[in-house]
Amino acid sequence: MPIGVILLILLAFVPIPIFAGYYILTRIQYVKGRCTIVSKGLREKRDGDGNYLYSAKVIYSFQVPPDGITYQGDRHNLLSRSLTSDKWSQQAILDSYHVGETYPCWYKPKDPTKSVLTLRVSLIDFVVGYVFFVFAILLIIGIIRLMAAK
Repeated sequence: MPIGVILLILLAFVPIPIFAGYYILTRIQYVKGRCTIVSKGLREKRDGDGNYLYSAKVIYSFQVPPDGITYQGDRHNLLSRSLTSDKWSQQAILDSYHVGETYPCWYKPKDPTKSVLTLRVSLIDFVVGYVFFVFAILLIIGIIRLMAAK
């Protein structure tokens, strides 16, 4: 079978089970809880070029049964510590939560310090992962071709 056909099969079908598996494993590790929003704010940072980057910071508290120990978290989703130049998307996240109100959240029962308000993998996360996967495959093929040419 030609390398081009193998590459097309890999690019078309391999990422879907990888990301589906990641999503399922994530779902298995976290349990649902109830979180109360303590505070929220927009984090602002400058990159090396002086451009502003933003991240929504939502601090929440929750109790873990059976002991009722209270924990705090600040992650909106699994990737919420990443910064973006899109200030309005981060503001929209902040606008969806109100201080003092209670929302569903998810935490790891074995390590409740790991928690999130939203447990999902977005289409953007999938696309970014897919692009990195394609890049890695192309890089491997390039290295193989270079080695074969010598």
